[in-house]
Amino acid sequence: MRWPFVLALLICSGIAALGLVHAQETAPIPAATPAPTTAPAPTTAASADPAPPGGIVHGLLYEKHLNAGLHCAACHSETPPAVAASDSTCLNCHGPRSDLIAKTAGDTPNPHAQAHVGPIACTACHHVHVASESYCNKCHTFDMTVP
Repeated sequence: MRWPFVLALLICSGIAALGLVHAQETAPIPAATPAPTTAPAPTTAASADPAPPGGIVHGLLYEKHLNAGLHCAACHSETPPAVAASDSTCLNCHGPRSDLIAKTAGDTPNPHAQAHVGPIACTACHHVHVASESYCNKCHTFDMTVP
């Protein structure tokens, strides 16, 4: 009559011991020296706009705009910026749309010409703070490089 009790006690003790060993194996090892602190992101020489997180991120439109002397307020009216720039904001510098269509006329398909889904916002393809992508490639497979 005692065997079930003794067996249950041994099983529970074994499980508890395994849990203790696992906890010791996964516990963080204390650092000998304090972890270095992360310095704030550097700012560009021309403005108080922060550089991209982690420093310069080559190829993102954020960097290209900063290098051209454009800062957050050039595209965003709110502080801090929370909304993507409007097409009219983009076209103030890069437009008019007819010029963009002409500039990419040799591309097949022409990414700036009227799409079969209707007008597409500039920011559907051109992202400033993350890598740009072809909106068309959500359904199609076109070989496009999107700045």
